[in-house]
Amino acid sequence: MNAQLLHQAEAKLNEIIASYRLTRYFGTEEFSTTCGLALVAGSGHHLYIYDYGRWTQPRSVLPFQEGRTPDLIYSLCAVKTNEGPRIAVGTRLGKVSLVDPVGYVIWQIKAADASVWHVTTCEIDGQLLLFVCSMDMTVKIYDLRGQLRCILRTPGRLLSIDVREIGGRILIAGGAQERNFIYLWDLQEALIKQRTTPTYILKGGRRPAFCTKLVELALEPCVLHGSWDGYCYLYRIEALQRRVLNAPEVVLRADGAVYPVVATELHDTPFVVAGTAQGSVQAWELEPSELRPRSEHVLACVSSRIRSLCATKVLGQTKLFVGDSVKRIYELTVDRLEENMRPEEELHTEGGEIAGIALISDPR
Repeated sequence: MNAQLLHQAEAKLNEIIASYRLTRYFGTEEFSTTCGLALVAGSGHHLYIYDYGRWTQPRSVLPFQEGRTPDLIYSLCAVKTNEGPRIAVGTRLGKVSLVDPVGYVIWQIKAADASVWHVTTCEIDGQLLLFVCSMDMTVKIYDLRGQLRCILRTPGRLLSIDVREIGGRILIAGGAQERNFIYLWDLQEALIKQRTTPTYILKGGRRPAFCTKLVELALEPCVLHGSWDGYCYLYRIEALQRRVLNAPEVVLRADGAVYPVVATELHDTPFVVAGTAQGSVQAWELEPSELRPRSEHVLACVSSRIRSLCATKVLGQTKLFVGDSVKRIYELTVDRLEENMRPEEELHTEGGEIAGIALISDPR
C-alpha cells in the first residue's frame, strides 16, 4: 500500500473513531423516582423483569434457548436509547440480544461460536454501541441495529471488559483468563494499527481476573478488578506506563475468591464493594486523597457464592442489589458502612445463578 492510500485509510479510521466519542455516565446511576423503575435479572436461561418494590411476581419472564436447548445467560447490562430503556444480554451459546422493558426481543444475533462472557454498552453521539467479549479471543463492536462495526482481536480469552473515554482516549479494559493479566487498549490506536498488543498490561493476581472495571474514585480514573485469588486490585490510569508490567497501587484482601466488584460513593467518600465465593458482600472505604483503604466491612453474608452486584441510588439512598448462585437476589440500603446488614428484600427466582442485575427506568 503506497503512502497516499495509507494516509487515506488512517484518515477514514480517525473519522470513524472521532464519531465514537463516548458520553457514557461515569458514576453510580441515580433514580429520583420509583415510578416506572424496574429491576432486571438474568437467572439461568430466563430473563426476569420486576416492577420496583413488587418483588413477589415478575412482570415478565423471557426464556432463552436455541431450538429446544436452553441457553444460559452469562451477562447483561442496561442500555439507554432514544426509544427508551433496553437490556443487552449475552449467552453461553454465543448469542447477543436486545430486549425491551416488557420482555420483547428487538433483535438477536449470533455474535460468536464461543460463549459471550460479557457485554457492555456505550452511547456515542446519540448512537448505541455494544461491546461484546467472547471466548473466541475477540471484542466485537455492534451498533443499535445489531450490525457489526469492527472487531478487536485480543492476545487471549477475556472474562470481562469495560469501556470509557478517559483523557480524550477511548479505553477498553479486559481481564484475561490464561495469564491473569489485565489488558488496556487505546481503541483508536488498536484499530488503526490492527494490532492485538495492548497499550498497557497490568499485573493481576495469581488467578484469573473475573471482573474488570474502569471506574472513577474521588475524580481519579482507575482500573479496578476482582480476582479468584481473593483480592481486589486498583490501578491509577494516569500512572500507567507502556512496555512495562504495571503493578497495582492498592490491594484489598477479601475472604474468598472475588467475583463481581463495583465502585461507588457514600457521603462523598469512595468505596469498593466485592462479592465473594464465601457469600460475603465486602466493602472498603477509601481515603479520597490517596485511595488507600480507611476501613473494611462485611456488609452482609449469605449462604452461597455471590455472582453479581449492582450499585445505584434510588431517592437519594445508596442501594446494592446482590445476586447469588442459587437463584436469589438481595436488596441492601447502605446509609453507612456497618457489619452484617439485614437485607430489606430477598427475591427467589426459578432459574439458576444470577448472572447479571440492572435497574432501568421505564416511565410508560
